[in-house]
Amino acid sequence: AEKVVASLDTISAALDGEVSTSVLAVGSLMTTGLAASATEAMDLIAQAAGGSANKAEDLLESVHEYSAGWKAAGFEGVQALALIEQATDNGAWNSDAPADMLREFGRQVSENGDTIVETLNNIGLNGEEMYEVFKKGGPDSFEAFDQAFDKIRSLGTEAEKKTAILALLGDASGDFMDVWMQWDPSEALANFGEFEGAAGSLANQIGGNAATSVKGAMNSISTVADGFKAALAAAFGPQIKEWADSISNNRVGVIEFFQTAGNAAFELGKSVLNFVASGLDGLGKFAKSASDTGASFLEMGANILSV
Repeated sequence: AEKVVASLDTISAALDGEVSTSVLAVGSLMTTGLAASATEAMDLIAQAAGGSANKAEDLLESVHEYSAGWKAAGFEGVQALALIEQATDNGAWNSDAPADMLREFGRQVSENGDTIVETLNNIGLNGEEMYEVFKKGGPDSFEAFDQAFDKIRSLGTEAEKKTAILALLGDASGDFMDVWMQWDPSEALANFGEFEGAAGSLANQIGGNAATSVKGAMNSISTVADGFKAALAAAFGPQIKEWADSISNNRVGVIEFFQTAGNAAFELGKSVLNFVASGLDGLGKFAKSASDTGASFLEMGANILSV
């Protein structure tokens, strides 16, 4: 749990985001199955943040908003983030545009299959076969997506390329057409590289230390008020009790104050904390909406404990 909270803090600092927004992004990757664990989700985000994907400081929001769409389109988390990074490398000014395009691909597959089949046939591919693969998703779908864009890049005229991209990505693709023309899915994945341990590497780059930064944060009432780090940690399982016991007595007292406060917001918070992986999304929303109230309650609790 301590490492998880440290990684959340690192990602939030590196991407200039709120801890609650990081929780929402991590939770979205986990609940959609695009990441198998919180650690994997944070490593994916950290790897993308190490490139150009967060140049508009919107990567966390994009991950949260579009993860379900990527899943529906058949992409894996690493594939989606690799394509986003390649798009921002090639001129997309934010992560939202490519993130949305990947979702729109799934929508096109669901709603405009005939157009996709006809277009792929027209550029020399087996439209019927590829469309069936797209509908199934998974590694074969990504390979077919790669094959389609390899073919699009090889087309002789810009008009032919635009027609094919419109069929695959929909009408909204016009804003960054030159970017989508450069998409090379297999190259994007190769360039994204190995992401395991990326959150820890990012912490080292920005001067963070998992153990010391979290311990310091937990010993500071004002930091806890800002970040709700105790609540975030509790979302990751029963091991938090042992961890909490190792923190200062004053810190434990604040947690107890939380648990006994007769405030509706914290009653909601206690319910949210019953979740583990799937509770991340709700916890992030709770932390975001109740942060001001939480700060005041923490201050009150600290005052009570200091008497």
